[in-house]
Amino acid sequence: MENIYDKFEPFIQLPAQEFDFRSSRHEVWENGKMINGGNSNTNISCVKTLSDEKEFNIHEKSKIDLDNIPSNINLNKSVIFDLLITQTDRLQLISVPDNKFINCIGLQAMKLMIGQTTNKIPLLSNPYCCSIFLKENKILKISFSFDNPEKLIEFYK
Repeated sequence: MENIYDKFEPFIQLPAQEFDFRSSRHEVWENGKMINGGNSNTNISCVKTLSDEKEFNIHEKSKIDLDNIPSNINLNKSVIFDLLITQTDRLQLISVPDNKFINCIGLQAMKLMIGQTTNKIPLLSNPYCCSIFLKENKILKISFSFDNPEKLIEFYK
């Protein structure tokens, strides 16, 4: 199956970006199975914000705000990510904590590739990654990845 999303050279760090996205539906995945899904009218916006953690040499972070999240989804209404990087078929906003807080393989791999980006302790309702999938530079899907338990929340255009 051909990938429908824009392609990027992987692991390029980009400056923080701003955007707005309104979803029409969502899916929640845990342990490889969809456990929740349906229509949604969630607005996801991203703004640049200054960093309060100077030891990682990250001056500008990305703040995601979510409005109108379905009540059966456990996701903070505001999340700050440390870096914006490229992957093969997406952009990723990420925050990588200390090893003692990492349980999932994806986050462990991220730690090996880019290193720790924050000293903050992750919360269960805070994702460590926000993936932004584009087609012709327009956002089609935004997903949030969680650790412990591993969970994926996807919002579609």
